[in-house]
Amino acid sequence: MNIQLDQKEIELAIRSYIEEKGLDIADKTIEITLKAGRKGGGHSAAVTIVPKGAIVTPVQAPGPIEAVEETHAVPSTEDKTAEDEPLFG
Repeated sequence: MNIQLDQKEIELAIRSYIEEKGLDIADKTIEITLKAGRKGGGHSAAVTIVPKGAIVTPVQAPGPIEAVEETHAVPSTEDKTAEDEPLFG
Protein backbone atom coordinates (compact mmCIF):
# COMPACT_ATOMS: atom_id res chain seq x y z
CA MET A 1 0.00 0.00 0.00
CA ASN A 2 1.27 3.46 -0.87
CA ILE A 3 -0.30 6.57 0.68
CA GLN A 4 0.70 10.02 -0.45
CA LEU A 5 -0.38 13.18 1.36
CA ASP A 6 -0.18 16.68 -0.05
CA GLN A 7 0.50 19.74 2.09
CA LYS A 8 -3.21 20.46 2.71
CA GLU A 9 -3.77 16.93 3.97
CA ILE A 10 -0.71 17.10 6.20
CA GLU A 11 -1.91 20.39 7.70
CA LEU A 12 -5.38 18.91 8.33
CA ALA A 13 -3.75 15.93 10.05
CA ILE A 14 -1.70 18.29 12.26
CA ARG A 15 -4.86 20.23 13.20
CA SER A 16 -6.64 16.97 14.07
CA TYR A 17 -3.66 15.89 16.17
CA ILE A 18 -3.71 19.19 18.09
CA GLU A 19 -7.45 18.84 18.78
CA GLU A 20 -6.96 15.23 19.93
CA LYS A 21 -4.41 16.50 22.47
CA GLY A 22 -7.16 18.64 24.01
CA LEU A 23 -6.20 22.09 22.72
CA ASP A 24 -9.13 24.29 21.73
CA ILE A 25 -8.39 25.72 18.30
CA ALA A 26 -11.88 27.12 17.62
CA ASP A 27 -11.70 30.84 16.77
CA LYS A 28 -7.92 30.66 16.49
CA THR A 29 -5.54 31.18 13.60
CA ILE A 30 -3.12 28.33 13.05
CA GLU A 31 0.04 28.78 11.02
CA ILE A 32 1.93 25.65 10.07
CA THR A 33 5.39 25.77 8.55
CA LEU A 34 6.71 22.51 7.15
CA LYS A 35 10.44 22.00 6.82
CA ALA A 36 12.52 19.19 5.31
CA GLY A 37 15.73 18.35 7.15
CA ARG A 38 19.05 17.54 5.53
CA LYS A 39 21.00 14.31 5.51
CA GLY A 40 18.37 12.13 7.11
CA GLY A 41 17.21 14.86 9.48
CA GLY A 42 13.60 14.07 8.66
CA HIS A 43 10.79 16.55 8.40
CA SER A 44 9.41 18.95 11.00
CA ALA A 45 6.46 21.27 11.44
CA ALA A 46 6.39 24.53 13.39
CA VAL A 47 2.87 25.35 14.60
CA THR A 48 1.79 28.80 15.81
CA ILE A 49 -1.67 29.16 17.39
CA VAL A 50 -3.03 32.65 18.12
CA PRO A 51 -6.53 34.03 18.76
CA LYS A 52 -8.16 35.38 15.59
CA GLY A 53 -7.60 39.10 15.26
CA ALA A 54 -4.56 39.07 17.57
CA ILE A 55 -1.64 41.17 16.48
CA VAL A 56 1.47 39.05 16.28
CA THR A 57 4.74 40.93 16.23
CA PRO A 58 7.56 38.85 14.82
CA VAL A 59 10.75 38.85 16.84
CA GLN A 60 13.79 39.76 14.83
CA ALA A 61 17.34 38.83 15.67
CA PRO A 62 19.57 41.80 16.48
CA GLY A 63 21.76 43.14 13.71
CA PRO A 64 25.43 42.39 13.43
CA ILE A 65 27.53 43.10 16.49
CA GLU A 66 30.05 45.86 16.01
CA ALA A 67 33.59 45.37 17.23
CA VAL A 68 34.44 47.58 20.18
CA GLU A 69 38.00 48.31 21.18
CA GLU A 70 38.62 47.40 24.80
CA THR A 71 40.49 49.79 27.03
CA HIS A 72 41.87 48.94 30.42
CA ALA A 73 42.32 51.68 32.97
CA VAL A 74 45.54 51.48 34.91
CA PRO A 75 45.27 53.14 38.32
CA SER A 76 47.82 55.80 39.02
CA THR A 77 50.22 55.40 41.91
CA GLU A 78 48.48 58.30 43.70
CA ASP A 79 45.27 56.25 44.02
CA LYS A 80 46.96 53.39 45.86
CA THR A 81 46.42 53.05 49.58
CA ALA A 82 49.48 52.72 51.74
CA GLU A 83 50.20 49.11 52.65
CA ASP A 84 50.18 49.81 56.39
CA GLU A 85 46.72 51.45 56.40
CA PRO A 86 43.73 49.18 57.22
CA LEU A 87 41.39 48.46 54.34
CA PHE A 88 38.16 49.03 56.30
CA GLY A 89 38.04 51.93 58.75
